[in-house]
Amino acid sequence: YSSRGCAKLSLGDQTGGFADHKRAMELEPKLAEPYLNRGYTKINFTKDYQGAIADYNKGIELDPKDAIAYYNRGCAKGELKDYQGAIADYNKAIELDPKFAIAYYNRGRAKVELKDYQGAIADYNRAIDLDPKNALAYQNRGTSKFYIGDYQGAIVNYNKAIELNPKFAEPYVSRGIAKKAFYESKYNFSYANRASAMSDLYQAKLLGYSDAQNIIDEWNRDVQRAVAAKREAEAEKQESYSRSYSSGYRSNTSSSSSPSYQPASQPSRSQSMDWSGYNKSATQINNTLNDVIRRTK
Repeated sequence: YSSRGCAKLSLGDQTGGFADHKRAMELEPKLAEPYLNRGYTKINFTKDYQGAIADYNKGIELDPKDAIAYYNRGCAKGELKDYQGAIADYNKAIELDPKFAIAYYNRGRAKVELKDYQGAIADYNRAIDLDPKNALAYQNRGTSKFYIGDYQGAIVNYNKAIELNPKFAEPYVSRGIAKKAFYESKYNFSYANRASAMSDLYQAKLLGYSDAQNIIDEWNRDVQRAVAAKREAEAEKQESYSRSYSSGYRSNTSSSSSPSYQPASQPSRSQSMDWSGYNKSATQINNTLNDVIRRTK
């Protein structure tokens, strides 16, 4: 009955599915499986997270050694933003099964929500040790490294996520943002480096990442503002130079002594553009990365 209930719910038959779960509980009231199965279907099909937690509570009471039950209850708590409660359940799942890779991964995600980025990185490390083909673990470890300012480490992880899944759009977005942050931190967001970062966003757009164009447009506006500011600064220097030259010329005509001014030097045309004053704010970057994280859940 319990297994048939899961099958019915997966096909959208909620009435029939829950009726089968209920019948299984009536027939075997001391059996944990019907409660655990109903909890699972509440998480995945009806999004009834509180109801799922109640079912897992009962299932765990009947079978306290089931690591998956703790893990799934942790997932339900995470959906309700009870991250401390979720971590406690993931801890128990890992205690019961130390090689439970996805439990480390999800515990890392919960720690990110609590801004424990170093703790999250440690959990992603363990998840990757146990499951080195998990592109999501590399993606999220990269984002945790980004948050602590390790932009190069973030890029390395996004590279690996893309290598494992070239059609995974989010690592391209994240890598583009990390490249921009890295180059700006080195005051070297040149046209070539900007093109490298922008190319990742265009790739994400091709893969269907809906907000990629918004980020591209914002970066282009940053460039336009930077160019306008540079031109304005050059115009002000030129004007200052002209004023100084004019004043010096008048002084020179009224006296044979040398002018007492030093003309302002004209800006070099070969001087590279300084992008440092036009960086995307940390809040904007974090909002974009948070959106990426939501898409990877």
